[in-house]
Amino acid sequence: MNRLGGTTPPSSFFLHTTVFLDTSAAVNHTMKSTIKNYMMAARLIAALLVVGGISGQFAAGVQGQDHPEAIVLSSTDIVVTALSNDTSEVSFSSLVMNTGQTAISSFQVRFDVHHLNMMETKVDGVAAVAEVTQADRYMLITVTPVRAIDNTTPATLSIRFATSSIQERIGLSPDGSMYEHHLLYYLNPLNEIRNLTMSVIMPPYAILQEGVAAPLFPRPTSNYTDGSRSVFVWSTPRLLPGQEIAYIVKYQLPVGVTASTYSEILVVGVVTVSVLTGFILALFLERVPRLLIRLRRPGLVQIAGISNHEAEVIQFIAQKGGSCTQRDIYAELNLSQSMVSTILTTLEQRGTIRRFKEGRENLVHLME
Repeated sequence: MNRLGGTTPPSSFFLHTTVFLDTSAAVNHTMKSTIKNYMMAARLIAALLVVGGISGQFAAGVQGQDHPEAIVLSSTDIVVTALSNDTSEVSFSSLVMNTGQTAISSFQVRFDVHHLNMMETKVDGVAAVAEVTQADRYMLITVTPVRAIDNTTPATLSIRFATSSIQERIGLSPDGSMYEHHLLYYLNPLNEIRNLTMSVIMPPYAILQEGVAAPLFPRPTSNYTDGSRSVFVWSTPRLLPGQEIAYIVKYQLPVGVTASTYSEILVVGVVTVSVLTGFILALFLERVPRLLIRLRRPGLVQIAGISNHEAEVIQFIAQKGGSCTQRDIYAELNLSQSMVSTILTTLEQRGTIRRFKEGRENLVHLME
């Protein structure tokens, strides 16, 4: 400060200003250097990720079995033979096509069953090693053929196994003359499937369940009979990995007819007597009093761990034979559409029901 006004001399002012400007320039230079370093580091990391991705793809390409999309199953034929003791035999055959660039020494096929007993695995008619791995609600079969599958010639795959997780006996019909059964085959492929044919061979003398919504789902492409068994056939041109499809058959079997009875009839060869017995039984069933058929099932049963509305919906589906449309539920139970949708979502998450699309409708199927 000077003696007259106490103000800072101009020279001092310019000195401080210059120092301030020099300091700001240094800070800006430091920030620019830091940002430049960060950008260089980011570019380096991005380059490393790209190189790592390319090398990873190259390594996976060398190991052909690590690329499940390289396997395409063509002309696939699945035949489910439903036996009268609630077990089923599944015959799976397909052309295995390698669409990759390298030979594949092993591959996996997914079957959506809880358990299975392997009977046979062959590739090009030669027995192959089959390793079964149990996953969550499905089984993986790793097939290792004798010779690797190249990308020039498809291989013929055949797998046969038995399982008791496809069929389920629900109970007696209201009149007590027939056992009611559900057959559910669920398919969620690991590989692309082309030209799929699904066939279900019913037990001898089984008839479709009456008075239920959609005893066959989806609608079969064709059906035929060999005289004692009905066969239903579905055709699907293409099924991509992750796409799901379910085949449902609801049928009835006469009470008192067992697998041993069928085997004895086949051994003796009394085909005429069997046909006559079935004809008489059909006439008898046609004359059962309608009053017995219309007997109501037991009332609402409270199931532990679920709400009253959930129990009501489950009981309603059961009274409809195990399947009904979602529209039927909210229309007949006097519940709002949003409440029914919420209840079904909860039950589906628990595995109690499954919903399948049929046109514009949702078909609800009771799983337990």
